[in-house]
Amino acid sequence: EVAIPRLKEVEARAITDARFVMCVCDRDREVIVGHYPVAKDKIHVVPNGVSVLHSCRTRPSESVRLAESHGLRKPAILFIGSVLEANIKAMDFIINQLAPARADALWIIVGISWRQYVECGGAGSIPSNVVFTGRISESEKEAVMALSCLAIAPMEIGTGSSLKIPDYIAHGKPVMATTIGLRGFEHLAGSVDVVELDGFAAAIARRLDDLSKNTAALDARTDLAFESVRQSLDWPVMARQVQTLIEANVS
Repeated sequence: EVAIPRLKEVEARAITDARFVMCVCDRDREVIVGHYPVAKDKIHVVPNGVSVLHSCRTRPSESVRLAESHGLRKPAILFIGSVLEANIKAMDFIINQLAPARADALWIIVGISWRQYVECGGAGSIPSNVVFTGRISESEKEAVMALSCLAIAPMEIGTGSSLKIPDYIAHGKPVMATTIGLRGFEHLAGSVDVVELDGFAAAIARRLDDLSKNTAALDARTDLAFESVRQSLDWPVMARQVQTLIEANVS
């Protein structure tokens, strides 16, 4: 807290002196311009990107076969978490609502340990079908992604953009998110199941049913989503967009 006034001073000076300012979503632009009106005509939204080249894509049908070959008898549902409040609240929802309702699924939470979750105010006990991996290596994350048949972002709060969304899609996962969980990537709404929290459990039930009865259609949907991310959010694509913006606005 002691550093906040100084940080705000530095932020104000940087935005005032800058000729070109970038942020990752429309909401951030609104907030920044609200605090610093001088930014209005020089701030541009540039979404976060993802490295498609370094993402090992596994379609739903492939994930099912791979999981079964490794002895997993329950479909694995993935959430990428952290110690941020927005993610803690999402984990509360998974642990208290979703996992008990779907005991026939394995809920995998990546990026945070159970101990860290508890230290951040999370529940002291968890259902047996919830697994925390803690922080893991990129190769381990790729393996967990490959085994997961569905990835979710059941957020009720959040700032910035939800980078887990293009990350999930680049790995071939069907994605389910709230409106807040999709923030910053609204153009992907047609590729994601956008469901608010009160409808999440029922929507997951439908997707798990598709996984057993209509896998080909689910594969095709994730293929279209992957192409959308590859064409709009892959880092080389983003780099060209930023270069064009800078050349057009900074002489």
